[in-house]
Amino acid sequence: MVTERKQGLLANEGSKVMKFLVKKITLAALLSIAAATNTAANAFGLPSSSFKIDAGPVGNVSVQGVLSGYGVWQDNPSPSSVGLLASKHVGTAVSNAFVIVQKDTGLLQFYVQTGAYSFPQVGAPLASSRSSINVWGPLTWAYLTIAPSKNFSFEIGRLPVLYGHTSTFSYQRNSIEGGMLWGIETGLNRGIQLNFTKGPMSLSVSWNDGYYSNRYNWVDGLLTYTINDNNSIDVYGGGNLGSTGTLADYEGISSYSHNPYVNASLGLDNSDIYGIYYEYTNGPLSISPEVQVIDTPKNKNFGTTKGSYNLGVSLQANYQFSKTWSLATDLNYATASGIPGDGGIAGNFLGYGNGMHAWAFDITPTYQSGGYFIREELSLVHVSNYAPGNVFGTQGTNPTQVRAMLETGFMF
Repeated sequence: MVTERKQGLLANEGSKVMKFLVKKITLAALLSIAAATNTAANAFGLPSSSFKIDAGPVGNVSVQGVLSGYGVWQDNPSPSSVGLLASKHVGTAVSNAFVIVQKDTGLLQFYVQTGAYSFPQVGAPLASSRSSINVWGPLTWAYLTIAPSKNFSFEIGRLPVLYGHTSTFSYQRNSIEGGMLWGIETGLNRGIQLNFTKGPMSLSVSWNDGYYSNRYNWVDGLLTYTINDNNSIDVYGGGNLGSTGTLADYEGISSYSHNPYVNASLGLDNSDIYGIYYEYTNGPLSISPEVQVIDTPKNKNFGTTKGSYNLGVSLQANYQFSKTWSLATDLNYATASGIPGDGGIAGNFLGYGNGMHAWAFDITPTYQSGGYFIREELSLVHVSNYAPGNVFGTQGTNPTQVRAMLETGFMF
């Protein structure tokens, strides 16, 4: 238990850290502008090169990895359980510690990614890697691909999901934190997937266990149309063909799985998700707007007496000022149907309550040279039309939260 004096000292220290990070972010942005050149846009992520290993009869395989961590300051921390950073003004966590082994040529291919991770999300409680790893375990994506031709392939195993524009782990995206749309998606499910490409069109369809429920009753798909070198549009959708779990599972009275993530996501696992996003690139600039709808129908087995929906809109942008400097931003809006305190609705997926309206914004200057990177992020979230106890601060009554983060690490 932290005493009030310690809390005060921690808040003062957090204020100093906040001021320092804001200065660093401003300096990074100014340096970025000063270094601006007409370079092509480079997405943040693993280098294109990798270590090659001769695996005998398997053939050549590539090995890559990433090791990174972040420090955070935030105001209006909220009480949380052991293992979460949400109750702290200042904290640190491992963001990525992965080894990736893959073979991406030939008839038989595979991808295996294992290690530690965490899920920073704007406006949501921050969990340490030790707590986050309980979600999926140390083995994340691991799947076998059969590719009889360049236009068709079949995959089976632990697969990345097809829906949503934002990638799962922080090393794959331009912002450190995932946005609110990303926060109500899942990054992994288990199943099979078919991929087909013809001309500018590509289609992927998957049969899987939805929100990692271990119940194989979900189907989702992604259709991509590449208009030209600068423009593409993606449409996705997925849903539960039956019903997963019961109200007793959701309330923790009983459980059909030892994985705590399953029961916590039963509301989403009994919903349908639809969305569309557009990607525009032109030299150093990339822009991606997205619209997402989650529909949760009335479900007697699950215990919901009324249907509900969640609507999310985001706008992501990134500008590559030079070979080493870039600046990213992400603007989010989300709303849920109903009224604050509304019962019989399983639509409180962001934790702010039914009927809420929320805005979130972050800005992230990044320095990346070879395998090394360092980046800062300043984010703000504001919630309106909420029920007391569902937002920020020790009493859950403050509608606004500000965060400053600093992430650094190596990729190879």
